Amino acid sequence: MNINFSSKSLIVFTVCLCVTGLILATGVTWSYFNKNGSYDISGQVVNWSFKADGSLSSFSKSLGEVAPGTSGSFDISFDASGATTNVNCIVTPNIPDSLSGMKMYSDSGHTVLITEDSPYEQIVTSGTTGSATIYWVWEYDTGLLTGTNITFSINVVGKQVSS
Repeated sequence: MNINFSSKSLIVFTVCLCVTGLILATGVTWSYFNKNGSYDISGQVVNWSFKADGSLSSFSKSLGEVAPGTSGSFDISFDASGATTNVNCIVTPNIPDSLSGMKMYSDSGHTVLITEDSPYEQIVTSGTTGSATIYWVWEYDTGLLTGTNITFSINVVGKQVSS
């Protein structure tokens, strides 16, 4: 097999071109994935403030005199006036077993029950206040109560929501 000089030159040129292309491709790819830099990123934290019944941590309510078979209501105020983001207010009753006959509702017709699995939720717009009326019904006595005073807790959680 006889290969002349121009064919050899073409083969050498093609091989050199392929090697040069391979070096450029891998070098560019390597440098692309190995860029270093220092960047400044800034942001501003939104003002966040939430109070329930004027308190940041806890509050007390008195239902007055209660007995099995009675009902009533109480209000909880929500304050997001110091916040620059909306606040989702979540109310969950924490009623002990001795008061299992006590039920909380979000409506006066006692049709929408408030439980841990189905809490009462209300969005309070940033910079404003709101309130919720919670309706209670003490349907029956469990026979587990002692003393003359009953107490139970209501958990109120405020969560930031994008405006």
